[in-house]
Amino acid sequence: MGERACWHPATACLSGRANIALALFDSVATLQSINVARLTLVEPVERAGEQLARGQVGTVVDVVAEGESKHYLVEFADLEWREFAMAHLAESELLPLHYQFTAA
Repeated sequence: MGERACWHPATACLSGRANIALALFDSVATLQSINVARLTLVEPVERAGEQLARGQVGTVVDVVAEGESKHYLVEFADLEWREFAMAHLAESELLPLHYQFTAA
């Protein structure tokens, strides 16, 4: 009963997460909403007061190491591969996505 709920036990838990070791071109999803002020938008958005939704899927396009921590530049695109926003996000804000079987 005192165990933490993990989304992927081999890599991290939502509370007390381990390093997730993302690499260039990894697919990720946001674990929380991202305020529009933190985004670099490709085109102005009419609803500028809104946030990028939790669970939005993106691609890691740069890895920035700062001491022991890493930040990731993540590109967000629509279903036709048109980029609409980019954001620098911390490991704690990202969930790595797997498209093949990954043992836990």
